[in-house]
Amino acid sequence: MTASVRRSAVSRLILAAPLATASLLLAMGAPARAGSEDARQPPRIVSVSGTATRDVTPDMATIVIGVTTRAPKAAEALNGNSQAAAKVIAAVRQAGVESRDVQTNTVSISQNFRNKRDASGYTQEPDGFTATNSVSVRVRDLGKLGPLLTAAAGEGANNINSLTFDYSGRKKVADELQAEAVRNAQATAQRLVEAAGSKLGQLQMISAGQLPMPRPYGAMKMMRAEASPAAAPVEAGEMTITSSVQAAWTIE
Repeated sequence: MTASVRRSAVSRLILAAPLATASLLLAMGAPARAGSEDARQPPRIVSVSGTATRDVTPDMATIVIGVTTRAPKAAEALNGNSQAAAKVIAAVRQAGVESRDVQTNTVSISQNFRNKRDASGYTQEPDGFTATNSVSVRVRDLGKLGPLLTAAAGEGANNINSLTFDYSGRKKVADELQAEAVRNAQATAQRLVEAAGSKLGQLQMISAGQLPMPRPYGAMKMMRAEASPAAAPVEAGEMTITSSVQAAWTIE
């Protein structure tokens, strides 16, 4: 073999070696990338909600009793309203409500206007003032609620802004229902996963819904009580306490 032929063969050998090395690296690297892609696959998840409810009989209520007074002048309206509100509060306390359960809710005074027609059309002109004072009252004995409303009306109360029934053990019941809601969610997830031919895995997430607040009833007007009035009838009925959760488990 001549010198030129030997140099050509060596050159081909040198060029071939890097190519073979690169191919081997590529072949070794391919499974590693595939493995990392598999590792990045998110786990299969089943997400469900769970609820539990219980009906209870209310044993307390909160009402907002208001007095509204009109007068030509602001001072007259406020003075008359303050006197009437003081009588209402005294009647509430005489009905057996403790001072800690009576809280001022609103004190306001505003100017009134009325429409007046003239040559240019309608305009507004001052028409006295309106003063309002309302108190929030918590009644812990529902047997006193009817007589209390009647007594307040007799002393000048002329509107009720809200009436809300509540249950003194609501928080305890809600905590018990929360545990039931979790069990309900787990049972639902188990049923779904088994129906799909899989097994329920580890708990991944759980969150609780907000504790529902008592629902206030609509506003109602109070007529001034006549002499020796009958107690206002009040029916508490039942209230439903509900607890809910959101939870997620892995699927094996």
